[in-house]
Amino acid sequence: MWASVDDALAVLIFRTVAMIAKLIYALAPLLGLAMVAALFFLLAVPLIIGLLMAFKVVRYREWLAIAAVAWSMAILVTSGDYIYNLMNWNSSRFSPVTSITVCAVIFVTPVFLYVLILARTRRRWLWSLAIVLLMSLSLISMRSEFVARRERDAEAYRQGMKPLSPRTGTSLVRWWRYYHGLQEKVLLQGHIPEATPVVLLTDPFSRSFHPHFCAGVAAAYLPPVKDPADLGNATEVAGLKGCDESWPYGVAVLERGVVNYAAVPFQPLSEKLDRDVFAYPAVRKAFEKLSYDPANFDASKAAISQAIGPRQTNVFITALEPIRMPPNAFPCADPALLVSVHDRGNVQAVIPFCARGWNLFQLDDDLYFAATTQYPTEPAPDLMNPDGATWLFRVEGAELKQVWPAS
Repeated sequence: MWASVDDALAVLIFRTVAMIAKLIYALAPLLGLAMVAALFFLLAVPLIIGLLMAFKVVRYREWLAIAAVAWSMAILVTSGDYIYNLMNWNSSRFSPVTSITVCAVIFVTPVFLYVLILARTRRRWLWSLAIVLLMSLSLISMRSEFVARRERDAEAYRQGMKPLSPRTGTSLVRWWRYYHGLQEKVLLQGHIPEATPVVLLTDPFSRSFHPHFCAGVAAAYLPPVKDPADLGNATEVAGLKGCDESWPYGVAVLERGVVNYAAVPFQPLSEKLDRDVFAYPAVRKAFEKLSYDPANFDASKAAISQAIGPRQTNVFITALEPIRMPPNAFPCADPALLVSVHDRGNVQAVIPFCARGWNLFQLDDDLYFAATTQYPTEPAPDLMNPDGATWLFRVEGAELKQVWPAS
């Protein structure tokens, strides 16, 4: 009885979420127009006040003029962001026409108000002094905001593109093949200094993992966008030797050579999981962070496997199948993973469900664990694939050092 009630409730929630998603998708263009209209209205309020006073629809009053000037100066202080967005435009921002219109309104309004006020007021010397002072302070603040925005984006770019992990000391970045008509290039993620030695590895996150590698060097830097905070910047690879055109993407090793790149297979174990594992500090902390209930995992169905790497390093995987899954368009039938090193009780990492695949591989004398997870994704129009994440750890003694995502 309770199972049927839970199923009915899950179906109801699923349908409700789907209807809300469809409604939001249908109203998205209107919401976008409303946001643009609201922005223009807020920016144009001082100009509207000035026009009403200029055409004598509203009687000229000093307090009203002061309010309009103060409003326009406050907008001018923040205008550095609008200028920066226009200079570093990309498709995720307002169109160039909209940005130019916004900038025109911002800079025309103070000039128009000053001319209007000087033509109507009897205190021209006082207003002239105030205008010079306010305009100077606003322009200084605007320049400071512009410089601060540029520095913030540059720092975001440096952090996003930083290939060297401080925890592992291993330079690893993404690589992929780029096709444009008959032109083909191999690109590295980020700005890699020219002539840096590069070794391309086949994708260690793939379910059908076939480890191969080839060598090349970093060549031309190809920033496809102007925005320094955009992570789409890439570096071309030249002088490739031993590469197969069937390799579409993978991971690149920088500033070092590679002699051995091999998979370390997992072998299933017949042992059973002790529920005391959920009380281990690492597991308990991870479950609290992920909002997972230990009661939602059937210990009797946990699949345990073991792999033995170089120097007899033991790595254990415990795959936990959840009993109840969240309703979504892309069913998460894959498990959560407990990764242990040296012995099963030494849990070093918890990979959230849905873990779509995982591999242990050797890179010369180093041992790495790679996994791919899918986010539980609610239905939405035109959504072809759910979002996911890649996890990469380096095995160091009896510990795992997280490389991706940056911790």
